[in-house]
Amino acid sequence: MGNDGGSIPTRRELVKPGDKGPSTADLFQSKTLNHEYLWTVCALSDAPLGPDGVMCDSKGRLYSKKAVLEYLLDQKNHSDDQLNNVDNKNKNNNNNSRSTITSLKDVVELHMGKSTNPNDWICPATQKRVVAEASGTRFVAIIPCGHVFAESAVQELGLEKCLVCDGPVDKQVGLVVLNDGSEENAARVALLEARGLAHNLKPLKKEKKKKKTMKKIKKNNEQMEAVKDSGRVHKSKK
Repeated sequence: MGNDGGSIPTRRELVKPGDKGPSTADLFQSKTLNHEYLWTVCALSDAPLGPDGVMCDSKGRLYSKKAVLEYLLDQKNHSDDQLNNVDNKNKNNNNNSRSTITSLKDVVELHMGKSTNPNDWICPATQKRVVAEASGTRFVAIIPCGHVFAESAVQELGLEKCLVCDGPVDKQVGLVVLNDGSEENAARVALLEARGLAHNLKPLKKEKKKKKTMKKIKKNNEQMEAVKDSGRVHKSKK
């Protein structure tokens, strides 16, 4: 250790600093990228969202209208096993959309302000850019008209009517926080169920009544077929 040409390491060199984890800048960048992904990719198909034809469900997730229509068509045309495969894919992607989308009543088409950037939208009241500022600003959709505003604009202006179409704004069940606010959206869903309303604020009773009617018709048809079959068997014995 002495006079051999070597150097004596200091304590600072011997004791390695522990892992400090991601910096504030890293966390901000990660949050920004996550919000950008949620606003630009369909939660059902993973396809890019276009400037038009965007829909949201009761949880505030975004979908392309084409993907929703194809998915609902698949529910009618495909077997339960095939749909379960879709479910498993969605669970792996943290989507699980089948549980919230069973009909067009479970989605609402959104109308967002046009931006000079074809890959972004703006709030018509504040001019805030939806995708670019989503990491620091929450946006809400008015249901059922589907117009999108910065949440701050709705709160500060105390909107009772939509600024774009003059449609009514129900503060209890007529606002959905997009890509955020799971607590608010869950509370809204509970109120909708209590009022017998779907996500698009249309009554659920007609849908349930229609399903009961279809089941009754199917049961009657099965009974008629059973009677016909028994008649055929009786004739053949004679």
